[in-house]
Amino acid sequence: MTTSAPRVLIVQHEDSVSPDLAGARLAAAGVETAMAGPAWVPQDSRDFDGVLVLGGTMGPTDDEAAPWLPAVRHLIRDAVDTSTPLLGLCLGAQLLAESTGGRVHVNPRGPEVGVHDVAFAPEADGDPLFGRFAGTRKAAVEFHWLEVAELPAGAVNLAGNAHSAQQAFRVGRNAWGTQFHPEALADTVDRWAHSHADLASQAEEITAQARALEPELAERWAGLFDAWIGVVAKRSADADR
Repeated sequence: MTTSAPRVLIVQHEDSVSPDLAGARLAAAGVETAMAGPAWVPQDSRDFDGVLVLGGTMGPTDDEAAPWLPAVRHLIRDAVDTSTPLLGLCLGAQLLAESTGGRVHVNPRGPEVGVHDVAFAPEADGDPLFGRFAGTRKAAVEFHWLEVAELPAGAVNLAGNAHSAQQAFRVGRNAWGTQFHPEALADTVDRWAHSHADLASQAEEITAQARALEPELAERWAGLFDAWIGVVAKRSADADR
């Protein structure tokens, strides 16, 4: 029996926020990808083995500024309902929370920008993506002004820190969100930091920090994406039987 390559839909909200490391790992694994975004968002996930939802500068309910967001939230709910593997990054995690009964607000502690430690909870033990990190602290790129204030009912909080309690979480069986940016390496941090006027005084320091830690960040979070791709591949193989 011939097994087709897994197919992943990537939801990209803005050109400046691209798949980066996640895209590289998908390509290395031979995964077929399709891009969704402002001009087109499918009604459901049935044609795909996985859905990757990227970040963006808008909030998860900024429908007037980003009129495609209701379609993205509908797509996310469908993926959760059908157990289609889904991974939401930053805004993608906030959309996952909002779509399934959680709540997002402006972080009262202000923005979290740069490389910061994230503490993985004991509850991460056994998780297909984050189990290897349970009980540890790991550096990750952060770039957010909003945060998930309340998780959906039944969701499992997998990681947090002093700035945002919900840094990684799982909804249902196959949907994950990260408030941090595992896909972002130094060049991405440099681009984002220099694009924000209010970060001008910090841009060089933030970029240098990410550059110094890039080998560590790349190795660690490539493993995260590879683990998610493994979940996607299993879904694809099961569908081919």
